[in-house]
Amino acid sequence: MNQNTTTIFESAAKAFDGWTDPDTGLRVLRVLPCSGARLNQDGKPLPLHTLYHQMPCFLDGGRRVLLRERGRPGGRCVMDLTTGEVSYPFPDDAMPGEVCDATNLALLHGRRGDRAEVSLWDITTGEVVNNHVLPSGWRSNEGHILSDGRRALIQQSIGRPYGEKVHSQFYLLDVEGNCEQVLDADGFFCNHMQTCPTDPDLYSYDRWPTPMVHTEVIIHLRTLDGSFHEPLPQLEGTMRPGTRWGGQRDHYVWTPDGNCIASYLMPGNSDSDNHFDFDWWLSVLNWRTGEDLCVQYPPERWGCHFQASPDSRYLVSAGGRSFQHLYLIDIEGLRDGWNERVLCTYPYSEEDPHTGELYHLPFVLPDQSGVIFSAGWPGSEAGVFIVEWPHQ
Repeated sequence: MNQNTTTIFESAAKAFDGWTDPDTGLRVLRVLPCSGARLNQDGKPLPLHTLYHQMPCFLDGGRRVLLRERGRPGGRCVMDLTTGEVSYPFPDDAMPGEVCDATNLALLHGRRGDRAEVSLWDITTGEVVNNHVLPSGWRSNEGHILSDGRRALIQQSIGRPYGEKVHSQFYLLDVEGNCEQVLDADGFFCNHMQTCPTDPDLYSYDRWPTPMVHTEVIIHLRTLDGSFHEPLPQLEGTMRPGTRWGGQRDHYVWTPDGNCIASYLMPGNSDSDNHFDFDWWLSVLNWRTGEDLCVQYPPERWGCHFQASPDSRYLVSAGGRSFQHLYLIDIEGLRDGWNERVLCTYPYSEEDPHTGELYHLPFVLPDQSGVIFSAGWPGSEAGVFIVEWPHQ
């Protein structure tokens, strides 16, 4: 980066107050709306929260970010991190799931009568570019814009995961108005689709057999035309999950270089329903070679969702119940075992141990000058924060 260029964090530091972490010396900002935000019954801005970790959220190179509004189901807003101004560039009757900075498109989830509808939306013009209306009774859990920024993969399914047979389908929408089915999986619940960051014709997804049958490998890779369709490779020495349903590699992100899929798994089993009691292992697996850097989380380090840095060198995660810190993991350093570098201590937070409704969900800013994340619930400090990236 040009040394004369003002970073996103430096610009945000002029808009928001904060503090210097006493242990790391890094600056932490509290991101509060300065104008334009919706208010709650007490006349205060609705608390904000970062998006689910697989949903791209940045616009204008990271200057603006899509955030959730707590207390308003489906509520979303866009905040300018250089001014604190909040805006609502989307229709009121649809929820934006994610945005694409390269093409200024959003993916909207709404209703068409009694049927679900997913639309590609042009934020610049305020118009629908293309849409897909689901058959009656089918629901769409998610959709994602592919890495070319011009197409989107839409998931739909019918049946109740995971206790009964589910029928899943994927549809491909493009900006020219085309819509075609690209996957039909009867007997599987398919979700968590993610496009390869460097190949828009390749995507990954979770393929859960229904009704439940123990299966070690859930994440699959597939090209849009189906000419390549393989489970995440498992070599002879690859760490396997235990028999506990949900202990498989499931929640994951790609590294931006397109080489690896980072996830976590539980090799053993647990009688607890509290996810923080599980024996989690971190996995960064090269999908081409099968090489897996797999290391056990130390106590209280697992914080569920993490994010990869733009340079593909680090993962950023939050800790568990008694380790209330945001930290970096050096991916290559995992060859020598667990490593961590604490970025900051955040306001005390209490996650739901069963549903994970409130997790920290960090995102590294696109210029890698900081990390935006959520913390402080329940209580008056609940909201969004940014910690600066270490200078060395």
